[in-house]
Amino acid sequence: MKRYVENPKGINIFPEANDNYLSNWENTANGVANTNWFKFHYKPWSHRQAHNLSLSGGNKITQYFVSGGYYDEAGLLRFADMDYNRLNFNSTIITQLTDWLKFKLNTKVTNDKYTAPFSINGTFESLFMHNLARMRPNISPYDLNGNYNEISSVPYFQSGSKYTNKNFTLALLPGVEIEPLKNWKIIADFNILKKDGQIETLLIPGVVYGIDGTPKLVNRSEFAIPIGGSYSREENNNIYISPNIYTSYNYSIDRKHNFGIMAGFQQELNQFRSLTSSAQDLISFNRPGISLTTTTPTTKESRNEWATRGYFGRLSYNFREKYLIELNGRYDGSSRFSPNNRWGFFPSMSVGYNIAKENFMKNVTFVNNLKIRGSYGMLGNQSGAGLYSYIQTMGISVLGTNGSGPSWFFQNGREAIIYAPAPFNQSTTWEKVLTKNIGLDFDLFAYKLSGSLDIYQRETRDMLGPTFDIADLFGGGGCSCKQ
Repeated sequence: MKRYVENPKGINIFPEANDNYLSNWENTANGVANTNWFKFHYKPWSHRQAHNLSLSGGNKITQYFVSGGYYDEAGLLRFADMDYNRLNFNSTIITQLTDWLKFKLNTKVTNDKYTAPFSINGTFESLFMHNLARMRPNISPYDLNGNYNEISSVPYFQSGSKYTNKNFTLALLPGVEIEPLKNWKIIADFNILKKDGQIETLLIPGVVYGIDGTPKLVNRSEFAIPIGGSYSREENNNIYISPNIYTSYNYSIDRKHNFGIMAGFQQELNQFRSLTSSAQDLISFNRPGISLTTTTPTTKESRNEWATRGYFGRLSYNFREKYLIELNGRYDGSSRFSPNNRWGFFPSMSVGYNIAKENFMKNVTFVNNLKIRGSYGMLGNQSGAGLYSYIQTMGISVLGTNGSGPSWFFQNGREAIIYAPAPFNQSTTWEKVLTKNIGLDFDLFAYKLSGSLDIYQRETRDMLGPTFDIADLFGGGGCSCKQ
């Protein structure tokens, strides 16, 4: 390159043409360009905008809050569209229907869309950035005729490949608060969360031009773009339902002995469904569709669900807010465990001593609160377990687009297969987290200085997680069922 800059005469900067498309022109040292590849592919800036509007008001009986927003963020790529936009709406309404009945409704609606260039699931940047960082600056992005060459990746960005992910989310939380007697409250709510998604992936090969101007379709294995193109569509939805109800009652004797009791019920149900269909070898790159292909479409389905149910309660007592004690308990069940190991009881307790309420502290005016407290309790965790860790399952692999699917060959070639049953553990049950704590809370100088000191120990028992690696001779992989 130094010789070329000083005197370009007699220096052949192009490789010898072995064919019409210079197939041997790759990322080599045989070049005299000065290309900043990151600057070539990325713009120095992109626009981002956000707009929000909110309204609130009401009277003694009814209060409301309504807000909406729009957000848009463009990508930095020069040669392809990359964009994310979102519309959202939120509202809260609270009304006192009677002296003993209050109603509330929270609503949240979100609609968003993400658009990216080529590659399945919109993850093109993983390998694209990997390749970009390895490009030599002496390589030109143009061919002999000034067209973008294949190694520049621009033909893939301009081919029309596109990944689109649309999501619509609706969350509703209606609830009531009932007070049939003084100091007795009943609170119930019903949480509904519904998500609908649509994913479309269109993969089209790039176009490069030969020395004589003849176009040619090209693809790269790392981009998973078939030479005939491919199209896939996924429809998915997820619904989460959670009813909750609890009641509490507080009672005081001579303003000295203060009692509290609370009991409640909680339940969750989550259901996920998705259906994906894909095909390759498009009849028309401009009119893609599952049925507009020359190959048989492949359809995949996914379904899963999980559920929990729990009962909880609390008893509390304090004497003039000086001596405090609280007892808690939860009885929870999870669909992730077998019927014999589905339920678990998780108790806890805490005590406190507010020294600031003692008579000998009345003259210490700068101390507003000085409380010593301690707690001991256990909580259950089921998130580390697989959805069906106690059931023996068998995986299925079918032929898909882009050569995906099983790698085994039979008499008639590659066929769909069913794997051997996976390992499972029927004795899997709740993970238990035991916590011990001693602490000190203080508020000083008319609550201008506050702080807390804590010493605690946390111990996890029957920890959930994946098993160790298993030898191939076993015939199955590990499962998320180890304890």
